[in-house]
Amino acid sequence: MSSIWAKEPDRINIINSLLHDICSYLNEKATDTDPSLYRGLAGQLLFQWNLRKYNESLVDLTRFEKKFDMFQSQMSDLKDISFGKGLSGCCWLLELLSAEADEAEYDQEINRDFELYLAETFSDHQWSGDYELVFGLAGYAAFCRRRFINNPHEKAYRSILETLTRSAVNTKDGLSWSTPVSSALRFNCSSDNEFNLGVAHGVGSAIATLSFALPLIGDEWQQIKGILVRSCQCLLANHNSPEASTFFGYYAGQTCETRLGWCYGDLSAAWVLSNAASALKDEAMLSRAKEIALASTHRTLQESGVDDGGLCHGSSGLFHIYRKLYKKFGLSEFYDAADYWLDYTLSLYREKGLSGLNQYVSEQGVSIENAGLLEGYSGIGLCLLTAVGVDDSWDDCLLLS
Repeated sequence: MSSIWAKEPDRINIINSLLHDICSYLNEKATDTDPSLYRGLAGQLLFQWNLRKYNESLVDLTRFEKKFDMFQSQMSDLKDISFGKGLSGCCWLLELLSAEADEAEYDQEINRDFELYLAETFSDHQWSGDYELVFGLAGYAAFCRRRFINNPHEKAYRSILETLTRSAVNTKDGLSWSTPVSSALRFNCSSDNEFNLGVAHGVGSAIATLSFALPLIGDEWQQIKGILVRSCQCLLANHNSPEASTFFGYYAGQTCETRLGWCYGDLSAAWVLSNAASALKDEAMLSRAKEIALASTHRTLQESGVDDGGLCHGSSGLFHIYRKLYKKFGLSEFYDAADYWLDYTLSLYREKGLSGLNQYVSEQGVSIENAGLLEGYSGIGLCLLTAVGVDDSWDDCLLLS
């Protein structure tokens, strides 16, 4: 495989070494007690599955199958149905593996019972829980979108989308989604409504969900376009005051300089808005999204809030999104930003080996080993695989595609 990000022999060699070390860690040291996508076995399996596309010799098939069997056994005991920690994320992985497996055709029976359960759960379109990706509606929709592409007659996807749109709140700026007062994700429990502006836990997840739904069901559900337009208008209206160095805060009405990351901040919000603009064929919105993303490229390491190499809010995730922006817009600023954050990620490994890519836990001021997708080695590995030419068809699990 060839890639513009890995032309130099030194960079290719260090990426290969890092991928080997991640795989070795997953085989020999990673804990196998959590089947979840973002933290556990599902994320590890996703990395190793994609690593096989690059170099089959790096993945021990016997160990992979053993890990997969353990994953399925633990998955059967899950009570949590969320995307980040529970069944939706695990079933998403099964959909991906079934669709990409070489030896057999896609198996429609995989996940059918869970899809029927979600269709029944959301048949009345009532929901008082979180709407976001990790624990809420956008996460259920992420699983169901994967399934819907191969099973367009099944009902859960439409039911969840209808529930999501019905839960939107009218504001003076347009439509948005309020984090429930009872949610652990609330910044301020004293206000009636709180409009989180992030992608992981905020309105970015709802906008991304609707953006990717529009090409799939927009012809049969015309109102989705208007809802998407109004929600993008509301997000853009709730920006920081001009003197702030970042365009968005963490939630509406708060002037706060956000970190660069996938979870929150200008970079991921701009990517979400660019995808909405593309779905809507709105050139003015696309231009605005590009401007916001371009402004983020000027932030230095010290200004970025980056503490580690992770996918969620670390350097590998920044490489991944800037790489996608370069592919979309072809601007040198996005290429340079992607190249910078890739080089920074590799420098962490050069200095300390795999421990240089440990997760930084800010609350405790320590760095810890983490094998997971969102904040650990598996996610870093997936980002690095795109640097050497492996496709990024997995990143719909982050609402990036």
